Amino acid sequence: MIGWMQEGKNSIFEKAGMPFNQCMSFPTTMELRTTNDGIHLFRWPVKEIESLYVKSSKYNNLTVKKLSKKLNRVEAELIDLSIEFEPIDSMTLTIRGIDVTYNRSSEQFTCGKSLIAAPAIEGRVKLRVLVDRASIELFANEGAFVSTSYAVPVADDRSISISADGNMRINSLIINELKSSWESNLK
Repeated sequence: MIGWMQEGKNSIFEKAGMPFNQCMSFPTTMELRTTNDGIHLFRWPVKEIESLYVKSSKYNNLTVKKLSKKLNRVEAELIDLSIEFEPIDSMTLTIRGIDVTYNRSSEQFTCGKSLIAAPAIEGRVKLRVLVDRASIELFANEGAFVSTSYAVPVADDRSISISADGNMRINSLIINELKSSWESNLK
């Protein structure tokens, strides 16, 4: 499935000087899965996105403080990021100037005006984030909860950072830098 994000006049795209005013989401699969709460629809990025990976950075079992220092060396424009953590505190990922915040008490992520549920499952929360030139997509708990939103990252900001209250640990963080899916033959 590919979602169509329609905006209109005075769109976020026009304000950013882009030559279009609508965009498509990353392609995803949709499937019904049986959970403890019954049958639910899950949405997940297609495996073929992996063919766009050009560089990967992996971090395991680090405190947010230590991980934050390591992320100072990471820069990427197009991103496929996955994180898993035990939500003992609230935390914020900042990806190219866009904040994705997990609120422990409400068990949800906030990104711009979007809220996405993310209750801990077996004590852990998983989030996959896809960042394109004009959108950000969040997939919580392996696609149980999904948000696709317009977002134009800060043009010259290629940074990724993390902050949290307390001494929170991150079980795993994987950052895959993507190449564009559009090949240019212009020379």
